[in-house]
Amino acid sequence: ARDPMNPQFAGCYGDDGYVHDAQCVNYNGPDTDYSGKEICFCYNEDTLTIVDVTDKNNIKMVSRVPYKDSYYTHQGWLIEDESFLILNDELDELYGPTPHTRSLIWDVNKLEDPQLKGSFYSEKSSTDHNLYVK
Repeated sequence: ARDPMNPQFAGCYGDDGYVHDAQCVNYNGPDTDYSGKEICFCYNEDTLTIVDVTDKNNIKMVSRVPYKDSYYTHQGWLIEDESFLILNDELDELYGPTPHTRSLIWDVNKLEDPQLKGSFYSEKSSTDHNLYVK
C-alpha cells in the first residue's frame, strides 16, 4: 500500500478457485524471465499455483501443479534465494498414508515448471499449519 492510511483495491485473482494463502514477492529469484515482477505463490486447496500479478488489470497464471496425496494445500514459503519453496498440507497427517508431519520441497527455479523434489517427514505426528523460512 502506497498510503497505508488509505489502502486502495489493486486487483483480485480467482481463476484457480479458492486461494487459501499466498506469498507474494517482488521476484528476484533464478528464473530471469520473471525478474523484477510481482509474483504470488498461491496455496489453493489442492495445488501450488504461481501467478504474475505485476499488471493488476491482467493477472496471469504462470503455472498450476497438483501433487499426490493432497488433502488440503494450506501454506508455503520460499527459501531466501527463491529457488525452492516448502509447502505444507494441513490435513495429510489426519487423512493421508502417514501420520507424520510432512513438508513438501519444491524446486521453483523455473516458475512455469515447478517440480516436487521430495518430502521431509518429521518424527512427530502433528498437524502442520504455517511454516516460515529465513
